Amino acid sequence: MIVREALRGAERFDAFRESLAISENTLSRRLTHLQEVGVLARAEDGSYALTEAGEDLAQVLAVLGHWGQRWLPIEQPALTPPPAVMAAAVSLGLAPPKRK
Repeated sequence: MIVREALRGAERFDAFRESLAISENTLSRRLTHLQEVGVLARAEDGSYALTEAGEDLAQVLAVLGHWGQRWLPIEQPALTPPPAVMAAAVSLGLAPPKRK
């Protein structure tokens, strides 16, 4: 969920906490772990950004979303996928290109 929010543009601790509604301790541990495994990087100003590896997770989220649409009894997703996930879905052939 943190990666999803980062793909939506969240960069600050408070933005993640507000959108995810999780405790500060839990969020802090998870952000630290994502930094340790190379998914997120933290800038000197305290903001977070996805690394190249983190950005690649858009493809994983696109595949998971496609699977969910196929196999779960949900008519509409609760949230609109981030643009990077939609672009990944199109590039993977999981969604039709957006019409202009």
